[in-house]
Amino acid sequence: MNNYNVVYTTDDSFSVVLGTSLYSLLSNNLDADLINIFILDGGIESENRDHISEICSNFSNTSLYWVPMGTISKKIGIDVKTDRGSVSQFSRLFIGDVLSDDIERVLYLDCDTLVVSSLSELWNMDLNGNIISALSDAFSKYYRENIGLKKTTSCSTRVYY
Repeated sequence: MNNYNVVYTTDDSFSVVLGTSLYSLLSNNLDADLINIFILDGGIESENRDHISEICSNFSNTSLYWVPMGTISKKIGIDVKTDRGSVSQFSRLFIGDVLSDDIERVLYLDCDTLVVSSLSELWNMDLNGNIISALSDAFSKYYRENIGLKKTTSCSTRVYY
């Protein structure tokens, strides 16, 4: 059975980009039995929420769940700033807190991810007992350093935790 749980985080400024990613995900996974889409909502306007819902409604194997996140700075307890992207990206830190305990596996995708094939191989990847598998996405030596990687680390390094 191919049931996937996919999580995105966004606010209104990235909602159009999210729509593109969602369409690429859903149109390239028509063979999936069910794709549960969880959007950690950092402030999406109702018109854009309607557009996203409309995209998902075109695919019969999709369930869409909106998870309101409120103010991330309040959740974290400090004033969060970013030099690119959106503060809503920090919502991914709370995936384990805001989703149901009966969800055993999720795939987190950035809003600017284009899905070009089935998720099957990625979804069924053996995590070797680890709870997280990730690809580092530190495009500059300074971002790599901020997350504890060497400045020379490749941006496609798989990291297990």
